[in-house]
Amino acid sequence: MFTPETNSSFSQLIKSFFSYPRSFFFYSKSYRNYLSVIFSVARNQYPIKAVMKNGEKVLLKNNFDVFATARGKRHLYEIESDQKLSVIHKASNKKVILNYQYNFGGPYSSFLSDAYKVENIDNKIVFDVGAYVCDSSIFFALSGAKKVVSLEPLPQNYELAKKNIEVNNLTDKIDLFFAGLGRENEDIHVDPNVSSSPKVSLKKSSTGEKIRIFSLEKLLEMYDTDSAILKMNCEGCEYETILNSSKDLLNKFEYIMMEFHYGCKNLKKKLESCGFKVIVVDPVFCYNKFAENHRMYIGKIFASKNNSINIESVKQANLWE
Repeated sequence: MFTPETNSSFSQLIKSFFSYPRSFFFYSKSYRNYLSVIFSVARNQYPIKAVMKNGEKVLLKNNFDVFATARGKRHLYEIESDQKLSVIHKASNKKVILNYQYNFGGPYSSFLSDAYKVENIDNKIVFDVGAYVCDSSIFFALSGAKKVVSLEPLPQNYELAKKNIEVNNLTDKIDLFFAGLGRENEDIHVDPNVSSSPKVSLKKSSTGEKIRIFSLEKLLEMYDTDSAILKMNCEGCEYETILNSSKDLLNKFEYIMMEFHYGCKNLKKKLESCGFKVIVVDPVFCYNKFAENHRMYIGKIFASKNNSINIESVKQANLWE
């Protein structure tokens, strides 16, 4: 077994604790009344009356609004309600409606940065593990993917994901499963009342809704592909899945992007041993009271077989810089 600390380099451990000061810096650079904004965010008091550095007065409606406005993205979206926004998919110029909860990082990564931009995605099958509300799945579908296979195991997220697929008319492009990913195929039960946050992990329950756990091998068999793209944000399942997969299995993916939660030394080593070029976005430290291991070092890995990683896109994927 490994610990988050031993699975991280010394420099990553040091950098991880500076994520919150970096967020403070963004707010101080963007808002004149940044202290008032920060205190209101901490108290969850919305809307927030903010004054930009250029003197413009804005009304910030929720934490997504605060985060995105501080990064100069206010012109790219519209808050429809507290948990609903519209955004333009740049490549297709299509308006996307997203119903979401809590996790503002998902819609931001998908549509306001280049975090999920993939070269040569046309006619590829994309497996989206930990699809949240299908924001990334919708992005992949509109970007040219032949099919997007989306796995979401949290009941409330799943219902929002299904709604988002329907409202954006993408039922023919996205196959959504009420399921998770693991080492073996099995059925488990989860609490139907569990809601999502950026740090909620999938926990088995003795009762509740039954969900399917797929193995990576089973998913590839179902869709009969030897050239796929894999995106993972599954709050820890990345280790069980990647570390126990064979080289032949992993090489069925041209491109792998994942969020890691407990350091990345073992994941990086495994992917490089399978012939991938790997870029790591340094982690941030989070304390997660819901997880078995409370200390989380959350970062991103981008791995490519054909060396087609877009370095600038990877930089954009780091929401904490």
